[in-house]
Amino acid sequence: MLRKSQLGAFGSITLGTALSALVVSAVLASSASAVGGPVWVVKGAELVETEKEALGAEGGQYTLTGTTNIVCETLKGTGEIIGGNPGRDLSTLTFEKCHVMNKPNCLAASVGFEDSIQSQAKSVLVYPHEEPGVETEALDAITADTSGSSENLFVEFTLKNASGSTECSLLNGFKVDVKATGTLISDPSQINKQCGLLTQVGKLVAGAFAIAKALEENTIGALNATGAGSEATIWEPTKKTFGLITCKLEAFGEAHEEGVSDVLLVSNATFGWNK
Repeated sequence: MLRKSQLGAFGSITLGTALSALVVSAVLASSASAVGGPVWVVKGAELVETEKEALGAEGGQYTLTGTTNIVCETLKGTGEIIGGNPGRDLSTLTFEKCHVMNKPNCLAASVGFEDSIQSQAKSVLVYPHEEPGVETEALDAITADTSGSSENLFVEFTLKNASGSTECSLLNGFKVDVKATGTLISDPSQINKQCGLLTQVGKLVAGAFAIAKALEENTIGALNATGAGSEATIWEPTKKTFGLITCKLEAFGEAHEEGVSDVLLVSNATFGWNK
């Protein structure tokens, strides 16, 4: 409830007090208008809607656990980060030297590959909790970048025996579809897919992953698919509000992806994120 000031109780308001109040109000209004995020930052400047930066990615071992557990020894990727509020990115990821866990001669491969799994993805920056105004870390909410009957197909691969091996046994020729079954992200409209996976946005410290805080820029960033949870808060720019999303993968039951990848811009510029 609003209350009227009583001069008899509080004394007169000075010009200096009034000016100070105006300054504080202006600052609060400025802060309130800077809603949304997270956004990409490159060399100290926010990446706006029309701007893009090409990127490359590399990683070590990745695992996909579910009905059938898959191990891939390395990861290579290309793509771009895209400006706007919230920031977005596109990527083509190739998981290499893939096989069933503990069965190195039972290979896992996408069509056209010997032992590699390829995935097309698009993603959007989000916050990890339901209080985005105070968050000091960001997540990347990843969806499939497919269409038609493969609308939310995250990855697709077939199990097969390596040359001269019978290690797959009854699994030889078994096809696995990994689908995103989380919340449909329709705002921002450029995504318009169900969320499959959350990754933490960070950096490498002595070869290990660490959270990158707002306005902390690095030449080499990192994405961590381990421990990011399944829920996040997303800024919906059309509605101008925050919403809760859930990200899930399924392949004959619930599936989980784990691993860390290094990310760097082709321009070698420093980059990070901001609220």
